[in-house]
Amino acid sequence: MDVFRVFCLFGVLAFVPAPLWAADENLDKGREALQKKDYDTALARLSDAIQSDPQNAVAYSLRAYAYLQKKDLDKALADLSEAIRLNPDDIGAYGNRSMIYVLKRDLDKAIEDLGETIRLDPQNAARYIGRSAVYAQKKDYDKAIEASNPTNLSLTPIAALSTR
Repeated sequence: MDVFRVFCLFGVLAFVPAPLWAADENLDKGREALQKKDYDTALARLSDAIQSDPQNAVAYSLRAYAYLQKKDLDKALADLSEAIRLNPDDIGAYGNRSMIYVLKRDLDKAIEDLGETIRLDPQNAARYIGRSAVYAQKKDYDKAIEASNPTNLSLTPIAALSTR
């Protein structure tokens, strides 16, 4: 690598504010703690990441997972709502929030969030099945059947894949 490239690399890094580096480090340490199922450490690290970078939707989503594992549904729900506010196209946050709504028996909100996952990923059959299951929990069987038969889903048949 020539001297100019090295200088550019270091020059760019010099202008990154220190709190963003701290947020990244805390985010990484939070992820590691989640993998080790050390939810208290994860909560602390991810909270530090959010304090350093309050616009970090990923940190909110990860912290929500830690709260969920500690059975604090309200805090998990609040974090997922903030993650969605920051990144309205985060399918995972909608899916996870819908799961919490199901646990809290707020099935209408769960269906609404599952509808968002379908809007964002209309070719994923599992999303339709999930929404259908929530309708069934509401004992709205007609909507459950309707929700499980999407008209706009064009999945590639398995037989066609095997001939390629």
